[in-house]
Amino acid sequence: MKNQILLFFLLFVSATMYSQKEEKFLNVEYKVQLDVDPEILLKTVPASVRSQIEPSLREELSKGIFADYILKSSNTKSVFEYKSKIDNSQSTTSFILKELERRDKYPYVKDFSNNIYIKGYDLANKIFYVKENLPKIDWKIAKESTTILGLKAIEATGKVDSIDVHVWYTPDIKYKDGPFQQSGLPGLIVKSEFYVGDIKMTATATNIEIINKPLEIADTKSKKFYSKAEFEKQKKEFELRQREYASAGVDKN
Repeated sequence: MKNQILLFFLLFVSATMYSQKEEKFLNVEYKVQLDVDPEILLKTVPASVRSQIEPSLREELSKGIFADYILKSSNTKSVFEYKSKIDNSQSTTSFILKELERRDKYPYVKDFSNNIYIKGYDLANKIFYVKENLPKIDWKIAKESTTILGLKAIEATGKVDSIDVHVWYTPDIKYKDGPFQQSGLPGLIVKSEFYVGDIKMTATATNIEIINKPLEIADTKSKKFYSKAEFEKQKKEFELRQREYASAGVDKN
């Protein structure tokens, strides 16, 4: 009888621990701000129309360009996805958000158990799924801290691939996750700053909650995967063919 009671207790504890680990996930809303130098952006505008759009462009950039993302994270996997809806107004900066939406049409999926991430990209009327090891980030934790959403946030710096990243994480939430490919700190990343080319991106958590149900992630097991290098090769070859077609069309005329 004692053995039966002990077995029941162990099963109960095991089921409770499994439920706590797998049957809920962290839902984090991020507001991503894109800061663009108007002087750099104006250089890309044809000289014939530059003077016409410059005032409105500067005004829009001064207000900031914003996009919404959501991180859904459990102890083993997470999904970071773009949630903004494109404004159909003919604003002079809408093309920046459209490009962001195109790039992040498919979410970043992290699998911490297998130390990989998966990201889909559209190319040549096809979806290319890139699968790579999660970046190993050598985080440098600073002594400085601040408060974000009422939580203590500690400053840290690191490098994701070749991009310098400046973040703040909260040890109050024991999820080693964050926006985009960022993870590996002893707490949730609640703010992140980095540059993509000439654009400064700042992702700041605006709401955090626990969702008491399993995290559902679309199955990608049946997909064909490419390494990042393989995808970049496919992309360059596609762009080369596009230029050749365009050049052939010009020659015919």
